[in-house]
Amino acid sequence: MVARSPYYRDRPLRTFYTPPFQPSIYALPPNNFLSESIKPIIESLVRRIPKQTLRLVIAVDPVIMDGQPTFQVTFKQPKHDGFETKVSLAIRLALPEKPAYQIVFTEAKRRIFKEPVLSTRNYSAFRFPGQSIGVDGLHWGMGTVGGYIRFTDPDLEDSIFGMTCHHVLQPTRHMDIIDSGCQGIWSQHLNKIGILHEEVKWNMKGTDKIVTPAALDHSNSIQEARKRAAKLYVEASSITKKPLEKSNQAAGEATIEKRIQAAEERLKFFQLYDCEFGKISITSGYQVDPRAGNSIDWGLVKLSETSEAANICIYPDSGWGGRTERAILTVGDPVPGEEVCKIGRSTNFTSGIVSSALHAIDLERNGIITTEWAIVGDKNLPFSTNGDSGSWVINIRHEVVGMIIGYNGLVSYMTPIKRVIEDIETTTGKKVVLHGNKGQTWPWAALKNQKSKNLSGSTGCYKL
Repeated sequence: MVARSPYYRDRPLRTFYTPPFQPSIYALPPNNFLSESIKPIIESLVRRIPKQTLRLVIAVDPVIMDGQPTFQVTFKQPKHDGFETKVSLAIRLALPEKPAYQIVFTEAKRRIFKEPVLSTRNYSAFRFPGQSIGVDGLHWGMGTVGGYIRFTDPDLEDSIFGMTCHHVLQPTRHMDIIDSGCQGIWSQHLNKIGILHEEVKWNMKGTDKIVTPAALDHSNSIQEARKRAAKLYVEASSITKKPLEKSNQAAGEATIEKRIQAAEERLKFFQLYDCEFGKISITSGYQVDPRAGNSIDWGLVKLSETSEAANICIYPDSGWGGRTERAILTVGDPVPGEEVCKIGRSTNFTSGIVSSALHAIDLERNGIITTEWAIVGDKNLPFSTNGDSGSWVINIRHEVVGMIIGYNGLVSYMTPIKRVIEDIETTTGKKVVLHGNKGQTWPWAALKNQKSKNLSGSTGCYKL
């Protein structure tokens, strides 16, 4: 049995919907005989399969599929004759005495992304976990800010840093990306096609400017607001032309005028909104932990002086306990079989179950297959998708336990947050604390209203 939050009910636990995956896939439960299988399988694959064949393997995910223990092998085309036979044999030889299990091959499908409707969280006066971020003007590589940290160094006591992934802050441009018309100035090395960019060295002044929402997301918000206003103008024109009674026509015109005014105000708000988030201070580059074999992929953005940040997760109606806010002040360890959630740029709030097994994935960043902690989305729906990288993974005790680094269909991959923080501390030589866990206070009225950055008139504080 998996551990469920006390608020769990038989209802969708998400604010983003895509058609459910088929067949039904669930996280491998604790103490399953496949829980310790992935490392010997990788060793067997590397030893028994030629490199050109192994390059076709994208992921090996131990899951429960339609009630059966299963290795789901995701591959990329074109596969040659005998591919499935060779891979199956290597897996079977690695686990010669295990009980019955099945091996299912799944072709990697070309990812077609539907741009999300951004939550109002992305346009608040405060910077919250889960907001859309990206390099200013760059129309590829948007992601999520997981949350906020500080350093205990006295020289940095007034500095707040947003945490996300290196690949969000230094995104790789691909051949099929075309100019979207976003405006901005960024480092020219980001324009090079197909390049995996190196780490950004520590720089307190910052390098590339980061915005929230990401440039393409903000541009889409403005375009959507313009379309809404234009549609209302057409509707208003049709009301004046229809032969209605004078009283009904006057009422209709008054209503449409209010809607037009609201639409114009919304458009003006987006056009004048200050998207500045901060500047990149440091990133990890693409690394593999030599001890555990998992990916290291993080980046820090020093918030601008005008930005106010709060480590508060704002759960929607479909979240744990319904619409509520929770301060995220501590870190914990991922627990196999436990329910977790995340709030991200693309899928907003989702929940899932931590797999009891490590999963093998080629993230196409490290040159090798790595072993990662994994989460299988609840209700047979994805836990994360493109644009959710950087999201913090939260357990039912409202502790941060990991950070999303990638996904493969229903399965999402995370790096344990303690390992991320350990690498940040090793790289910077500075002790990390979560923003807010040293007694700082945030004006609660301002957090609730989210209407102004002028906090002097707020009453009451939310003490952490």
